[in-house]
Amino acid sequence: MFARAGLSGSATNVRNTSVNSNKKARPKSDTTATTSRTTRTKKQQQQGKPVEKQSDEVEDECSVTPAQILENAQEKDCNKVFEINFHAQKLKKIPNLKQFTKVRILDLSCNAIPNITGLETSSELKELKLYSNKIEEITGMERLKELQVLLLQHNRIKTIGKGLQSVRKLKILRLDSNLLSSIDHREIGCCGQLAVLDISNNRLTDISAINSLTTLEELDAAANQLTKIPVVSRCRHLQELDLSRNQIHDLSGLQGLVNLNILHLENNQVTSFNSVGKLRNLQELYVSHNRVSSLKDINQQFPSLEVLNVCHNLIASLDDFSPLTESSLIELSVLGNPCIRIEDAGYHQQLHKMIPSLEMIDGISLKRPPSSCGKAKPLMRPLSASQVLSSRQVEEQLKAAIFEQTSFEESIAKRYSSMKDLIDSLPAQLPKTLTLFDQEPAFDQDVESISSPERPDTAGESRPVSRCSNRSRIAQAKAFALEHFNSS
Repeated sequence: MFARAGLSGSATNVRNTSVNSNKKARPKSDTTATTSRTTRTKKQQQQGKPVEKQSDEVEDECSVTPAQILENAQEKDCNKVFEINFHAQKLKKIPNLKQFTKVRILDLSCNAIPNITGLETSSELKELKLYSNKIEEITGMERLKELQVLLLQHNRIKTIGKGLQSVRKLKILRLDSNLLSSIDHREIGCCGQLAVLDISNNRLTDISAINSLTTLEELDAAANQLTKIPVVSRCRHLQELDLSRNQIHDLSGLQGLVNLNILHLENNQVTSFNSVGKLRNLQELYVSHNRVSSLKDINQQFPSLEVLNVCHNLIASLDDFSPLTESSLIELSVLGNPCIRIEDAGYHQQLHKMIPSLEMIDGISLKRPPSSCGKAKPLMRPLSASQVLSSRQVEEQLKAAIFEQTSFEESIAKRYSSMKDLIDSLPAQLPKTLTLFDQEPAFDQDVESISSPERPDTAGESRPVSRCSNRSRIAQAKAFALEHFNSS
């Protein structure tokens, strides 16, 4: 571990003394083991074999330096790093982020981090992704006042404790696939803005603490050990609820959820909906693999129902679907009931005749579009709370991307301006320099450069003019002039 800055000289001496004393007191077996390890390393080097790395060396390799963070973010300034992503890098601890005070998104998922430390300077952090690690408790978040998204699924957390007391702006919290056996309202009641909570795949037997989350819009508590739904009437903004894969038989806790749109109750012990009351905004109901035998009054209880899945229940007759005659149901799934035989495809027509609004039964469309119209338009449903929040996240990421793009464009513009100034400073024409070909030829060179007509050879082909032939011809011309002109 790193030594703490500001240690006094005496404290340092004490620490060095203790280290030296430990070295002196080292058992002989440890010394022998060290010597044998050193000898083995030398032999491996001499034989050309790869040297085995020790655990401390592996730990050093699994740490991340500030320089690596800058390289990963493609930045040179720590204050311009807004997102750090070291997903699946075999990290064993959270990197040193003291210099990166502007980070808003930190992704350290799918590593081997055992605890949450080193986030004291990350006060502007909004998204923290630590899922699929080895975290056992929630700590070290006292300074994360702006945190909105916390992903801690697939860890080893047994209790929430006081870990969320400071993150009061939290909107999305995932604690699914951990070892939670209980949740107290004092542990999560501080999250007054929480909209999405996932606590599925745990060991919970009671989730009554959820009633303190008045802003909750989406709750996933599937795959726990619940036997009844607690009273959650204070969660009046709840739109989507997943309680599948439990042992629930009592649905009375659903009363008062006036804004509930989607309800998952698959794989439970539900026998009827009488205790639910009226959920006037419920649009999708999934109750497959239960013990429902009657749909009496379902249309009055859920007047806005559009999707109903009652597969693998105890409905004995097609007439039991008659309460849905006046409904606005669009999709119906009924496979696995005693009244349905797969080899008899006629039940589609019977149910469609009974419920005219139906467009799909057991995944089969009942309306074929005319050939001129092409394919039928898919059914459009309102966005769930999680999808709405996802769009908000995308919007924030787009804003950050636009900011980075603007900074990049400004940098390119400055470089272009500098290059343009450099080009403008150059002379309009290149300076003239004499070359071998630009030098004035001497008289002999001038004479020798006079071209003469090519003489045909015996074969009638032309040959290139040579300097030797030019000189001989000039000499012959001079001799001819002296002989004839002087005599006259």
